[in-house]
Amino acid sequence: MTLKAIFFLSRLRYDVAIFERGTDTRIDLLKALTEDSFLDIDVDIGAKEHVPVRLTARPVSEEVLAERIEKAKNDRDLRISHNEEYMALLAWDIFVTNVPRQIWTTPQVCQVNQVRWSIESVFKTCKSHFKRDALPKGNVTLVKAHIDTALIFVTVYQTNIYLILANLVYQKQKADISLLKLAQFVAEFSFLLFIMPHNAQLQEAIVRQVLYHCKYEKRK
Repeated sequence: MTLKAIFFLSRLRYDVAIFERGTDTRIDLLKALTEDSFLDIDVDIGAKEHVPVRLTARPVSEEVLAERIEKAKNDRDLRISHNEEYMALLAWDIFVTNVPRQIWTTPQVCQVNQVRWSIESVFKTCKSHFKRDALPKGNVTLVKAHIDTALIFVTVYQTNIYLILANLVYQKQKADISLLKLAQFVAEFSFLLFIMPHNAQLQEAIVRQVLYHCKYEKRK
């Protein structure tokens, strides 16, 4: 079976070797980044097996950089060398992909990564609190029906519950709610949430509870 149009997008790991396309010449990524305001080049990655990819990079805001530096200073993972080069590369969003430039520009690559992360968060939430990854034992038809039902549930939860409650909370308190915390709340009180749009009094009560239990916690 031949697979066509299989695209990928991933952040570039710090320790991955980068080479000029079709050669064994290593690229000094930090030097290349400091010479241009953004980067979009064809390279090969991998020390043993060179994989052809498109590498894109653009600088992050000062606020994001400060957060990354603070996180790196508190990171106790000894597998990562937080040397001077590593800290300098934190100033950039660096991705590798095989999507052609005529489909995605460099800014669009960064935007798509944010969307992809949101999608992954939704499925992680449903897997953690709604047990949608537990496939039943049986024939192919039963398994397909379970998967279809799970996808329908994810869609209903995201559009008819999360987005509605998130908008209501933001309108009332200018606050954002946690997807994970709301999923836990929904798992316990789902029967109330499905009748919420049709009962104004119940809606007000649920919004108060969501605001109390599901807001993001402010960290120092």
